[in-house]
Amino acid sequence: MQLPDAIAADIKAHGLEKVAGVLARTLIALAHSQQNDIQFNSDRGNVFIERITPKQKN
Repeated sequence: MQLPDAIAADIKAHGLEKVAGVLARTLIALAHSQQNDIQFNSDRGNVFIERITPKQKN
């Protein structure tokens, strides 16, 4: 899989915070498109993406 190498290269080029933000928004979009929260657990850590409904502007 080439994705981990691409992510590592982007972190070097653009910084961890920017790349992490893109990855987080991507996971949130995936959760919304599947209409399901995402949970991943491993011996290295846990990730939980909880969908929320954006507040509507009046």
